[in-house]
Amino acid sequence: MQRQITYTYPDVLGMLSGGTRLHTEVVQAALGIYPRSSVVGQPFEALVLMQSVCDQPVSVNVKIQLPRRDAGGNRLSLFTPQDTITVTVQAGEVGLLHIPIVPQLPTAPTNGLAVSIVIEGRRPRNAKPIRVPEGGRVAGLLPMSPYRRQLLYEVGFSGSSAAPNSLISRFDILPGHILSKTGDLSARYETLWNGKSLAEDQEKYATIQARAQQVSATLTRTKVYKPLLDETEKHFRQVDLPLLPGELIAAAKLMTYVMEDGLELEGGFRLTEGHWFQLLAAHIEDDELLSDPAQLIAALYKGILYDSVRLGYHMLSRTVQDRVMRDELGTPADHAAQAAYVVNALDGAQPLSLSHVYVPFVLAGLMLHSQVKAKDENLWASLDQIRVDWRRRTMSGTSGSPTIAKLMDSFLQNAEQFLIRSRVPR
Repeated sequence: MQRQITYTYPDVLGMLSGGTRLHTEVVQAALGIYPRSSVVGQPFEALVLMQSVCDQPVSVNVKIQLPRRDAGGNRLSLFTPQDTITVTVQAGEVGLLHIPIVPQLPTAPTNGLAVSIVIEGRRPRNAKPIRVPEGGRVAGLLPMSPYRRQLLYEVGFSGSSAAPNSLISRFDILPGHILSKTGDLSARYETLWNGKSLAEDQEKYATIQARAQQVSATLTRTKVYKPLLDETEKHFRQVDLPLLPGELIAAAKLMTYVMEDGLELEGGFRLTEGHWFQLLAAHIEDDELLSDPAQLIAALYKGILYDSVRLGYHMLSRTVQDRVMRDELGTPADHAAQAAYVVNALDGAQPLSLSHVYVPFVLAGLMLHSQVKAKDENLWASLDQIRVDWRRRTMSGTSGSPTIAKLMDSFLQNAEQFLIRSRVPR
């Protein structure tokens, strides 16, 4: 039943948000700011993507919360015409809510101010779900120009924050002041996709999926391993959690496995249902992007990350024998929630710790140590690097829980014994 839902209504929101989302009982949502920087007197917009998840119209309240002080305690003056906007989202519909915001004096230049919104709504009685929490396939028909689609993609929508049913996004106030009358500052809602042409959409998607499968078959480890390692290093560094070389190696192995054949080899997964595959399908007409492995990995990275967390937890759950440890790893639903958390955390919306790195990236990467071998990689050297970096984390007191320590010792030993049995030369 779940797969039928996944392949019925398209995940337009995921196409524009890179896969990140807040899932509620009435809509999925993501928040962006455009433009991300402004000056006093110049309006900008909070953009709320909303995607219906049920087969009946729903009334959604969007409450916006603006900062009142900057990091230094200085007063901010930000005007928006309504604190709460009520929108009716039709069955299956995907829409974009524009909320204007105007910085006013005495607001001073500052960076990293946060706008947050809260989504409220109740599913109608007898309403049936039409989309799964993870999203689903891309749209076969998207009634917007390629330019506008790219513009929305570059907004950088975020998926959640620490508070329930809330989203957060950040903006900057630049030096300067505009003394001109502003236009209409009313909030407005526009429909981006509806279900009227669902049958045609599904037909068009079949062609897109076939092309994406052809392209995915060309993305071998020789093309993706190094870009995955570089992109992972960049993203974790940007959230002030720089990874050590061995940690990056292990994480890149898991992600390479996800892109190469892991979603077909592991039970309960399918390549065409992977988030990274759906992002690939969303970019399938961009020949320039498809020809550049580094840029392509950057465009697909959120989806690869999401799939890697889910698959990594699955691999660990079927391998770990200790019942208590297996219970700690959680259920498939927990794995999906953890995947969404990690993706949002790397967007800066939530805190991230080394525990999120070692479970599942490093541990699952160790399981794949000999199976996923990079070009010219010395498996003994890379295993030694993972062990050295683990000792550094242990000595610094940042290695995580006792469960992680016990699993790391076991998995390191297993990887070493496999190299010995396979007579891999040093």
